[in-house]
This record gives sequence, structure tokens and C-alpha cells, in this order.
Amino acid sequence: MEQESREVQVGVEKTSASGAALQEIIQMSEAVGSMISTIATASTEQSAATSEINSNVSQISSSTQEALTASEQSAKACNDLSTLAIDLQHVVNQFKLESGSRTSDQGTRGSGEKSKAASAGF
Repeated sequence: MEQESREVQVGVEKTSASGAALQEIIQMSEAVGSMISTIATASTEQSAATSEINSNVSQISSSTQEALTASEQSAKACNDLSTLAIDLQHVVNQFKLESGSRTSDQGTRGSGEKSKAASAGF
């Protein structure tokens, strides 16, 4: 009977140890589940942040393209203006002022006198 009592005691101890081991497994499983939940939440947040970054990069790219286009248009306008200034300089150089006359007298000439522009075909 003593042997049986001892075997029962060993069985109870093993059962108790198994119960403790199972409890530890449950706690570890819950900890792993919590970690997985935290990782899932962080992944969702990271995905949202990545989407926002992509949107911002697209806006920056669009703004850069607009700035480039505006820059190219400004450069063309400057080039056109430079060409017009050169053309205007050539036209102005065709006019010769009479010696002793003032620039302000140019618009007050008599009707009998032809202007240089009229004689030049302008």
C-alpha cells in the first residue's frame, strides 16, 4: 500500500508539474499573441505613413515639374525679350538725329518737313 501511495504522490506531483507547464505555455502564448498584435498595429501605422510619404513625394515631384516648366518658359521669354531688344536697337540705330536738335523737338517738327522714319519707309 505504501508503494501505491507513493506512486499516487508521484502522479500528483507530475500532474501538478504538467499543470504548471501548461500554465506557462498559456502565458507564453498570450505574450506571443500580444506581440503579434503589436506588430500588426505597427505595420498598419507604417503602411499609413508610407502612403503619406508617397503622396508627399508625388506632390514634390509635381511641384518640381511645374517649377521646371515655369523656368523653361521664363528662359524662353528672356531669350525672346533679348532678341526683341537687339531688333529694337537695330531699328533705333537707323535713325539719325540732326546736329543741334534735341530729342524733345522730334515730335514738334513742321508738317512740311519729312521725318527720317517716313523717308526710311517706316
